[in-house]
Amino acid sequence: MHEFLGYPEKDLIAPPPTQLKQYKNNSEGPRLNPLVLDLASKGSSDWNKKAAKLFREEFLSLDISECKDGALIEAIFLTHVDYLRKVYLKQGLDVAGKVDAAQRAKGKAKYARRKEVIHFTVTVLSVLFLFYSSSENAALRLLYFHIKTFQR
Repeated sequence: MHEFLGYPEKDLIAPPPTQLKQYKNNSEGPRLNPLVLDLASKGSSDWNKKAAKLFREEFLSLDISECKDGALIEAIFLTHVDYLRKVYLKQGLDVAGKVDAAQRAKGKAKYARRKEVIHFTVTVLSVLFLFYSSSENAALRLLYFHIKTFQR
């Protein structure tokens, strides 16, 4: 269905909220070229239902299938939209189709905190090994060397 729709699973985009509001006020809605689906909303939104009707008309006009049941074609289209929504949400995209700045900042902070905790843990362990190791115990000195190497 992706090929027929010309709608890739990568780089999915959704209409901006302003365009959705304008559509609710009887303004311009979805088109088939380019196909833009409301992937940010839960369930079958009015936008996606209108896109399903446009898809049904186009699909039936091409006469490429034995199926002539318009309701079934729309149902299959909306099921596929639900799948695309799951893909869209897994990509962590915002409405413009770019990674959300807040989500990116959260990921950077999480990475920095992990790095800080690992650095602190390694430092404490190296001090403990240094304190408890004697000069005669070569195995502990070797382990201390490996920890100091990892710390750099």
